[in-house]
Amino acid sequence: MKKIAIIVIAIILAVAGWLYFIKGYTGVRKRHAVPEELVYKADIPGMKNIRFIFNPLKMKRTRLRKEIYESCFSRAAFPHRQINILTISGGGANGAYAAGILCGWTEKNRPQFDIVTGVSTGALIAPAAFLGPSYDKVIRGIYTNISNADIVKQNLINFFLEGRPSLFDTQPLRGVLKRTVTGEVLAEVAREHAKGRRLYIVTTNLDAKRLVIWDMGAIASAGTPEALELFRNVMLASASIPVAFPPVMFEVEAGGRLYSEMHVDGSVTTQVCGSFLIPERNELRGKTTSVYTIMNGKIADVPEEVPYKIWNIASAAFSTLITWQSYAEIYRLAVLAKYEKIHFYFTFIPYEFNESRNGEFDLLYMRKLFYRGYRAAVAGGHWMKQVGATIRTNVSAE
Repeated sequence: MKKIAIIVIAIILAVAGWLYFIKGYTGVRKRHAVPEELVYKADIPGMKNIRFIFNPLKMKRTRLRKEIYESCFSRAAFPHRQINILTISGGGANGAYAAGILCGWTEKNRPQFDIVTGVSTGALIAPAAFLGPSYDKVIRGIYTNISNADIVKQNLINFFLEGRPSLFDTQPLRGVLKRTVTGEVLAEVAREHAKGRRLYIVTTNLDAKRLVIWDMGAIASAGTPEALELFRNVMLASASIPVAFPPVMFEVEAGGRLYSEMHVDGSVTTQVCGSFLIPERNELRGKTTSVYTIMNGKIADVPEEVPYKIWNIASAAFSTLITWQSYAEIYRLAVLAKYEKIHFYFTFIPYEFNESRNGEFDLLYMRKLFYRGYRAAVAGGHWMKQVGATIRTNVSAE
């Protein structure tokens, strides 16, 4: 039986290779991307002003900054207290670190955040962080009770036979979002949005090669039957690692016509959504502002020998790219905050945390990382203010 199974698999792979590489077969659906001249005018049908398409040539005084100023930084919105901003980075299974930090921080009187942003795995955490400690059980559950099978399922044969856009199918993750992001969650986000607080999630529009910032509170407040599904789809898109996970398609309207946008992981364009949220001094009007950034990764890693094999080289190169991108973004945030006289705090996975894992979403690994972050937050001393060459936490790994 074993030999028969091997022969069958070999035949399937051979046919798949023949169809895909020789015959040029593909099951890719036809679609129409937004034309270049309409990229910044595209909207979700029936939901205008729920997102901001980042224009690298207009980093200042965009509609996003104007909206944040009017909702959070103006004296009318928050006249008596400081502004707290939380940004949560990408990092896949390493999101367990942010989950642990937030749950442990609750023990130390975690503040309410006026602005929360999430990228990739941070997008799965951001709504719960925005709604407060009563949702700690949700993020704890996601990062200590869910494994590979709860996130993705294999898609390799269909990848070859049908020309699928990814190695895995994220239907299981859709199920997780359906269970955790309910109509009640949407209603709570809408209520907080009405008070002037803001929740943003980042995706990457792969057609336009642009960073897109979604105003999740505006989506929640839309009051349409499609709002809940859109809310979930934005979270899923932000966490959709290209090639591994399928992109999320959004139907948009521009110039009186319908088009299709392909969105993938927000960390393709940024590891942390924060630099353009830093307010200018004249916007603060005397308010004290603190920015907290949780990096679900390391900005300094342990040197190790890379095996002379293609996948090991690719993995090491990608990991190094992410590490240095994270360092650069932390440095940029620190410089901007110092210039605008804003308190800036950041934390990241300690240099010495080197647990091995079996697969991306290894349950044992995520639990260890969650409790490492949890203990660090409870003990204190995990927040840093300056970007140094070598940074370690004072909390023991034990």
